[in-house]
Amino acid sequence: MWDRNAKTFNINSINEIKNVLKIASLYITTIIGAGFASGQEILQFFSSYYKGGFYGIVLSGLLFSILGAMLLQKIYCKSIKSYDQLLEPIFGRLWSGVLQIIITIFMISIFVIMTAGSTQILSRATGLSHSLCAIVMCLLFYLVIFFGIEGIVVLSTFITPLMLIGVFISGIYIIIFKDTAVFNVMDAVRQGTHNWLFSSILYVSYNSLTAIVLMSNLLPYINSKKTAKYGGFLGGILILLIAFIVNSAIFLFYPDITGTELPLIYILKKYSSTAALLYTVVLFLSMVISAVTSYYCAANVLSMKLKISKHILALAIAIAAVMLSKTGFSELISYVYPVFGYIGMLMLIKLLWECKA
Repeated sequence: MWDRNAKTFNINSINEIKNVLKIASLYITTIIGAGFASGQEILQFFSSYYKGGFYGIVLSGLLFSILGAMLLQKIYCKSIKSYDQLLEPIFGRLWSGVLQIIITIFMISIFVIMTAGSTQILSRATGLSHSLCAIVMCLLFYLVIFFGIEGIVVLSTFITPLMLIGVFISGIYIIIFKDTAVFNVMDAVRQGTHNWLFSSILYVSYNSLTAIVLMSNLLPYINSKKTAKYGGFLGGILILLIAFIVNSAIFLFYPDITGTELPLIYILKKYSSTAALLYTVVLFLSMVISAVTSYYCAANVLSMKLKISKHILALAIAIAAVMLSKTGFSELISYVYPVFGYIGMLMLIKLLWECKA
């Protein structure tokens, strides 16, 4: 990347850096969605294991880095343009088809969860009925996906930095204003509890279901093997850092915070209503990008498989999301994510084994 003779970065190097950042941003978007940004995922999969949750976050971050780097390099080397091209050589035609069905159902589930969460925030902010807000949100999502993967890349490039900065600052803010926070967190790192290992692997497993779908469409942004490797690795490390901060903040209030729908906002309200309001905006944006990403992938895959117009399928998915959105945000996460985590575990192991070759 560095030209020793010219002592400057050339244009190709600058483009490569931009692509690394775009890839890392999109990778982070698939993982750090609204469930993460709200603190609900971190609470259920890490904080609930008390001090062992910190070890689980480190393990998850490393696994995300390895998975991202290996998958993206394979996508570049094999010129993979869709996730069926990625899955079929690894799992065979039959099991690849089964996995594609499972992944599609999971993406629809994520869309429903994000619709429920964003609808809840919009309803509280405006005072409008839940049903009306659900319809408004689904119409917004329906319009956005017409721009395709390019539109999602632009949206992600804008929202992801805001989301990362918002989560980072909020986590640090909570830790600083909590008495003896540094002592508590550092003490937590030195100790462990049972089951955190399995929970962290489960967390990586269900997130990998959606990650491979989006990454399979990133070939236009991968201009070298280095871009693929560094993009995946950077994404995983940033996920580790942000998750560690969020867990540190939640850990200081656990188990009192158990049962809250939006843990980070609940904590922020204890210190500043303004900070809570600003973070609500960040959380809302993270729900939007999570919903749009899963919505686009699900509609696109179903359209190719069923040979039905993507617009018709997208409309059908939106109607289903409106009908199911009244189910609680945290309740959906607690039931849906673990189920698909078990399903994705074997797929994750197989993917890592095959991609190392």
